[in-house]
Amino acid sequence: MLEQFEIYISAQKTIASYMLALGLIMFLGAVLIHFTGTNSLFNGLKIGLLLFGLFSFVGGYSYKITEDKLLKSQTAIYESASDEFHQLEKARMQKVVKNFPIIQFVFIGLVIAAILVNVLVDKPMLNGILFAFVIFLLGNMIIESVSKQSISVYFEQVSTIH
Repeated sequence: MLEQFEIYISAQKTIASYMLALGLIMFLGAVLIHFTGTNSLFNGLKIGLLLFGLFSFVGGYSYKITEDKLLKSQTAIYESASDEFHQLEKARMQKVVKNFPIIQFVFIGLVIAAILVNVLVDKPMLNGILFAFVIFLLGNMIIESVSKQSISVYFEQVSTIH
């Protein structure tokens, strides 16, 4: 079972790398927009891409560190008491599986709200920031949908062990 856990952690660390990459892409987008001119919409987009790109980059890095810590702590538990490991992992993964659709619905709600505000409010700076926010959320939704596969496989494996 420990091998399956290590595979799951490896997959989640790959997801963290995707978050890092999204942050880097957003940051590079902000740099490119910086050279396009001084339009308020582009200034807002640039600020939003920098802000949410940094957030994605830091989030990805933090997630990678968290997964490394989880691997170490759970491996220690497995080596001392494999039954306790199975119980803890099953409970943890039940929470992950339960919360996954909730997180996706929250992201969808935020995307819809940002688009509505964008349509209803004629403030170019705010519109640019909200557009960057939508890019950030959609990127995270795509990354999370990729993560769903490893979550489902590992949860099935954890659930079948008594």
